[in-house]
This record gives sequence, C-alpha cells and structure tokens, in this order.
Amino acid sequence: FLHSEQYKNYLFFKNMKNCIQYATKSEFNLGVPESIIAQFIRSNPESYYTYWIAGNYYKKNGDKNKALAAYTTALTKEVATGKEASQIKELITELSKNN
Repeated sequence: FLHSEQYKNYLFFKNMKNCIQYATKSEFNLGVPESIIAQFIRSNPESYYTYWIAGNYYKKNGDKNKALAAYTTALTKEVATGKEASQIKELITELSKNN
C-alpha cells in the first residue's frame, strides 16, 4: 500500500490541504498555483472537503466564480454533517448575493 497511487494521493492531499488552508487563513496574499489546486482536487475528488477547501481559497482570493463552482460541487458529494452542509450553503448564498 505504501507504494500505491492511492497512498501517494493521500499524502499529497494531506500536505497540500495544510498549505492551501495556511494560504487561505494568512493575512498575506499567499498564492497557490492553479496547477497545485487542480492536482489537490484530483488527489481526492470524491470528498466534499476537497472542494470546500478549494472554495475557501478561491473566495479569499476574490475568484467568486471558482469559489461558487467548488462549493456547489462540494454539495454534490456526501457531506459529513448537516452543519457543514449548511455552512457551505451559506457561503454559496453569500457569494451569490455579491455577484
């Protein structure tokens, strides 16, 4: 398993999740290359959390269309809790009002 593609994807997802969340929460404008975001999504495409993280990054960086697309995709996946689904829906509503 340690040499499998699934494990490599898991490690990439885990490491990039932390980097993207750090860039999202930073008071500085820390950019993440679009190719890294795309690879991050490919590393765990069936998880709502992947799209939620990407959406938060896009929202912080002012890319409302990509944020809306990511949040909308997140809701097509199985969301862990109703509270999290509500939070994602609120983000979609917030961004939709501002478009």
